[in-house]
Amino acid sequence: MWHNATTELRGLPEQEQQVLTFSGRQLLDLFSPSNYILTNLEVLRATLEQGGANLLQGALNFIEDCERRGSRKRPIGADRHVVGGAVAITPRAKWSNASG
Repeated sequence: MWHNATTELRGLPEQEQQVLTFSGRQLLDLFSPSNYILTNLEVLRATLEQGGANLLQGALNFIEDCERRGSRKRPIGADRHVVGGAVAITPRAKWSNASG
């Protein structure tokens, strides 16, 4: 439904439609039941089976990520993602100025 509501809009450039579609999708995903422990059966099952160890490990990973970002260290595993190797890039798109 969201895709249909945000595509082929008259007067809105294609690139801005894509931004609208992406932003809306992100907002909708925020409220998805799969993003919450009590409504995600897989996470709930793993949490019960592991006695909450999965949540503790996730919290520790988050803290480590924050520390690495704060100290400007690269994320763990970033060395595996080499441009031209495992990662491709495209020329940066130029944003149009809708106001003229």
